[in-house]
Amino acid sequence: PSTSGLSVPALTQGMGKTATTLESFKASQEVGKRTAQLTADLTSMSIEGVAADGRIKAYMDGQQRPTGIRIDEALLEKGGFGAEELNDAITKALADAYTKSLEAQEEKMGALYSDLGLPSTKDKS
Repeated sequence: PSTSGLSVPALTQGMGKTATTLESFKASQEVGKRTAQLTADLTSMSIEGVAADGRIKAYMDGQQRPTGIRIDEALLEKGGFGAEELNDAITKALADAYTKSLEAQEEKMGALYSDLGLPSTKDKS
């Protein structure tokens, strides 16, 4: 006998859907936690790009945000680098850091996708 107007099979079928929904919710929470950790890891990374034989260095985090530039003072003191050469070298160092940062991000994202059983981002080309 049913007190709610639903038969026993209908009630148990509804509980099965609830269990499935609960599992999906738990999986979504796990993905959210892992994504937040990945973002924190990328933000805390310091990736170095170099130019001018290592005398100019550019730094970015794992999300391709510039975090600094270092120029060897000897490079400027010698007078060997004019403004145009300096601009070019800084641009090359930034591009190097950017490329390395993208590679680090893709590696971490690929590991996350693999752990979650999802297709790799590289498979979507």
